Amino acid sequence: MHSLRILFISILLCIAVPGVFAASTAVLTVPEEGYYQYWFKYKDINNKETYTIPQTISNKKATIDLPLLKDKVAESKLYVLNANKNIEAIYPIKANTPVANIDLKDADFRYLRKLSVVIVSLDNNNPIAAGIITLQSNNYKAAKIINASLPTIEFEDVPTGDAKVTVYYGDNKSTTQDINISPSLIANIKIPIIEKVETINDLNPSLNKVSPDVNKDNEANDGKNNSTTPVNTKSPIDYGNALLGIILFGALIYVVYRLMKNKGATIKSVLKQAGIDVPEDKPEDSSSKPELQKQVIDPSICPFCGGKKDLATGACTCTVKWSPSSGSTQDGVPQLVVTFGANVGTIYPISSDVITIGRDESNTVALISDTTSSRKHAKITNANGEFTISDEGSSNGTFVNGIKITNTQLNSGDEIQIGNTRFRFDA
Repeated sequence: MHSLRILFISILLCIAVPGVFAASTAVLTVPEEGYYQYWFKYKDINNKETYTIPQTISNKKATIDLPLLKDKVAESKLYVLNANKNIEAIYPIKANTPVANIDLKDADFRYLRKLSVVIVSLDNNNPIAAGIITLQSNNYKAAKIINASLPTIEFEDVPTGDAKVTVYYGDNKSTTQDINISPSLIANIKIPIIEKVETINDLNPSLNKVSPDVNKDNEANDGKNNSTTPVNTKSPIDYGNALLGIILFGALIYVVYRLMKNKGATIKSVLKQAGIDVPEDKPEDSSSKPELQKQVIDPSICPFCGGKKDLATGACTCTVKWSPSSGSTQDGVPQLVVTFGANVGTIYPISSDVITIGRDESNTVALISDTTSSRKHAKITNANGEFTISDEGSSNGTFVNGIKITNTQLNSGDEIQIGNTRFRFDA
């Protein structure tokens, strides 16, 4: 009977123990050897968010200690950081699902440990002084406060892919920009504010300026010595003795030189008499020196593009043809002239009834390098010689002569701003 009781208790323990206790260790495998750190995040029995101390691993495989979950903690998350690349994997672990092996692939490292965003004024490229920034994607949303002491905002555990950044500033103003977060994104993301906004430099006065009160105090104290502490005006260096020593040392060198010259001695002979081996000077072999070939430059060839110059004007294929500021056009065709931005000096003729402007390559005017412009930003329509510009729902807006527009008529000489690029319209 006693043996049967022991057997029955043993069977019960075999059934019950795996359900009560989770595995205490697991084998973690990473894609490649390197500098990795891992830690756990979970809520304890008091519903307080808790982190474990990060542990370091350097091999592809390592045995890691799992937190003691039991039934008191429903689940935890394992964070594995590739410290060399600032990317991490997040692996969920449930209490009622024992884990023995955690095999992570490159595709699992799809979170940025830290993403830095700085909001700047497009006018002077300085960080703004105050605002609220939100970062939102399909399964992530976070909001941060922008203030003068923290101009650079940091988001943690950000999933890669398309996201939307919204900045609230000034008097109920806001701007939104779409960004793509990739695993290779390390540097700060700069989001420009086109409208006038207060920056950190506006809050800090120039260090070169002196307070008027300080100037008054300095004027009042001119010619007066209000200090009771004696001032030591004597220089710590005795320049008289230093100059005398230099003169005596120079005279000694001169006397030694004259004595050696009178006896026909040289420095080399004196060194040889002292037993010091002095190498003999070898005449230079002029035949071993390569002759420097003079480079002949053809004045009729452009040194930049290699094209043939025009004999009359000196221009070549890489010469930028700049239209005069008076707004004249080439061959009577209306045109857009880039006056500010990456493509400054470029001229875009308006030879069709509709032209489109934006960051996408399919646009008539493609601003590929201007990340502040939208893919389909604006369009210009020609209706019987009357030109109209329309905003195509862009993120940062379209401006004509500094005014944000939705649809307006264009006149010759108008300035158009799209993103960080400015045009002059000539008709």
